[in-house]
Amino acid sequence: MLTKIKIHSAYKNIFSQSEYTADLTRYGDLPFYLGSMHPKFRNYANSIHTGECQEGYSLLDKTLTVVEEEDLYIKKIKQDDVFYVVPAIVGGGGKRTTTLLAVAALGVATGGFGLGAAPGAAAAGGSAGIFGGGFASKREDLRIEKASLKITKSIF
Repeated sequence: MLTKIKIHSAYKNIFSQSEYTADLTRYGDLPFYLGSMHPKFRNYANSIHTGECQEGYSLLDKTLTVVEEEDLYIKKIKQDDVFYVVPAIVGGGGKRTTTLLAVAALGVATGGFGLGAAPGAAAAGGSAGIFGGGFASKREDLRIEKASLKITKSIF
């Protein structure tokens, strides 16, 4: 099924385009596509996996929900599915993670124009890829970091 993959502007040095179309069957095909078709992303994911890089990334579905490891094995891609590759927002702080991931995805979806409607979103997006950004609870930190690392491991 042809599906869209939208890339956050934070990854403009890794990807040559901000949007890709790929023929994928299940959610688990997405990490393999990213790793095999985009060698710079594979190197980035490998540096996260080995601990050389303290950043992270998240895969979001069309409802801006973080794609979990279980989703990779269970969910099949539907006709109108869209995926977002965004920086992982990890740190201490509360329930703002989902909101900030949504703001990051909004920035991807609108090419940055939607960020003007969200006060402080540009500042939040700028530090979004750095662990310890101060935006999520410790439980949320571990969940996102664990999901990101498991997705990263599935690329190899």
